[in-house]
Amino acid sequence: MRHEQLVPWNPDDAKLSRRGGGSTALILALLGAGLAGVARGQVITEFPIPTAGSTPLGITAGPDGNLWFTEPGANQIGRITTAGVITEFALPIADSFPLAIAAGPDGNLWFTENALKIGRITTAGVVTGEFPIPTPGEPFFGITAGPDGNLWFTEAEGIKIGRITTAGVITEFLLPTSDYPWGIAAGPDGNLWFAARNSNQIGRITTAGVITEFSIPSVNSNPIGITAGPDGNLWFTQANISGGNGIGRITTAGVITEFAFPAPCCGAFGIAAGPDGNLWFTEEDPFNNKIGRITTAGVITEFPIPTADSIPLGITAGPDGNLWFAEGNGNKIGRITTGVVTPSTLVIDGCDSGVPDLLLQDGGTITDRILQCAAGAGNHGAFVSCVSQLTNDLKDAGIITDAQKGAIQGCAGQAQIP
Repeated sequence: MRHEQLVPWNPDDAKLSRRGGGSTALILALLGAGLAGVARGQVITEFPIPTAGSTPLGITAGPDGNLWFTEPGANQIGRITTAGVITEFALPIADSFPLAIAAGPDGNLWFTENALKIGRITTAGVVTGEFPIPTPGEPFFGITAGPDGNLWFTEAEGIKIGRITTAGVITEFLLPTSDYPWGIAAGPDGNLWFAARNSNQIGRITTAGVITEFSIPSVNSNPIGITAGPDGNLWFTQANISGGNGIGRITTAGVITEFAFPAPCCGAFGIAAGPDGNLWFTEEDPFNNKIGRITTAGVITEFPIPTADSIPLGITAGPDGNLWFAEGNGNKIGRITTGVVTPSTLVIDGCDSGVPDLLLQDGGTITDRILQCAAGAGNHGAFVSCVSQLTNDLKDAGIITDAQKGAIQGCAGQAQIP
């Protein structure tokens, strides 16, 4: 998705024009949404998966406003709406054992299979491709969209990083010393970053395939998950409860800092950046069974999961301002509130477009962008023109559909803004 084409959200830019009697309060009221989230406590809700023993593992936010997850135990890909409605899609090849999943730049979902393939599924649930990986070996635990318009994945036993184009062409890059690469994420520096479990390293690979490796100070810390943080760094989990026992942070220059848990525990596994400016992670140790939150200053807070021994694994930020996670043993998808509230749909001057007010890559929502249009427009025509350009960019980036673009533009045309 070409998020870089969109104007970054900056609250300092929201200097609302007072021409024509406009005011902050008035325009916020007309939009039907505010800039700031409403603080609230963290609440965990769990949604049972219809198929027993599905063992959900990977989870990601899809371009359709839903969450998508893998079910290796049931050989299925699952979809869950932000209201908790689950639909499951069977994979055509038996025993595919899907593991990781990520949204691709082509509007589809891409997933890894232990059947030595990379799969592609549309938001309608149609599997449109399963592409064989050249090098034998499994598992393939990580996959992410890269800044180059391709998907990048880890090959744990093959000791390689793979790249696949949206046409299904695969290239592999052998790691110099890293062993058993697991999680992978796109970094803010235009590179891909990965966690190597057995060699206790964090690696960086350019889109041209140049690899650099950084050793973690704590021995045998067992790094697994990795994600880009809101502070311009990469954050990773350390699963070895007798080793690193915490969360790590690495700058794009390779400087590593580690943060210990409040008490010995926890089997940290998946990690994701939240819309609240913090990092959220899963603790898959069945004796701990919590969702954790760490600030960019390293302060850790933990929240118990209602279902005992649920073994939370993958975690991702949803379009609703919450974090969503897969409970491998609990056979559920969980949701934890972050304290950030976003409108369920985009409303302009009382006109409900029916379009989810999605969180964008920079942490702002579509409403935030429309508020910018309202702030800078000297008249109604300028406001409509700005919204038109915004929605065209969102549509071109694959964030909204053509129908959703029309709905937003229709509401903007009816609005009495500014």
